[in-house]
Amino acid sequence: MTGMTLYEFLLLAHVLGVVAWFGASLTMFLLWRRAVSSGNSSDVVAQAESAMWVDRRLTIPASLVVLLAGGWLMSEGNWGMDQGWLHVGMTGVFLGAGISLLWTGRLQRRLVSGTAAGGTVSRITFGMLATMGVVLFAFWAMVAKPWG
Repeated sequence: MTGMTLYEFLLLAHVLGVVAWFGASLTMFLLWRRAVSSGNSSDVVAQAESAMWVDRRLTIPASLVVLLAGGWLMSEGNWGMDQGWLHVGMTGVFLGAGISLLWTGRLQRRLVSGTAAGGTVSRITFGMLATMGVVLFAFWAMVAKPWG
């Protein structure tokens, strides 16, 4: 029995990073919808705090693993930048992380601090859905490898 190659290890880390990122995002979205549907504003604020806690400890590190392992995979696998699916995947990682950090995270911080404006809950919901959609599309592109 042979050991795992560096390429196989990086691929495993890359895929597990996507699974952790998407899994945490989906879980936080479902808990968010539950809190919002309760009609209790303190539940919504508490869930925003929980989502920020999970983001710092799981979602952000997982997205960094996806980015770093993916970049290293490109080098190890001799994937050239002429592959369209790589552009889609990298754009998805940056866009998904950007929406999560700069849109959803910022709105959640405002909600928790009590400085949120009207419509913040729906904008947070949109940001969560947009992040998951972008990550899923990038995942599809990386698996199906269209535009190659």
